[in-house]
Amino acid sequence: MLWLIKKSMDKFYCSKCQKIFEAEGIKEEYTSPIYGPCWKRVSQCPDCGSKCDEYRQASSTKKNSFDFDGYVENLKNQGCGCNPGDGCCG
Repeated sequence: MLWLIKKSMDKFYCSKCQKIFEAEGIKEEYTSPIYGPCWKRVSQCPDCGSKCDEYRQASSTKKNSFDFDGYVENLKNQGCGCNPGDGCCG
């Protein structure tokens, strides 16, 4: 019995061509000065040949992000008991 293994195609972004393309990609290991040993998937751009990272769709809003300006404005509206400019409410 012959088993065919389908290779997964990932999306990559070429910053030089500013294009998104699909390719198989390879694992590239590197050392981050902050996190130490790391790895990422890279592929070669079919148009210009440069090395490209995986495409990550930008999120319009970050989950669990804290709206500090809204928090300060809310404190001001509640009358937090401090004067603007003295550091506690802006």
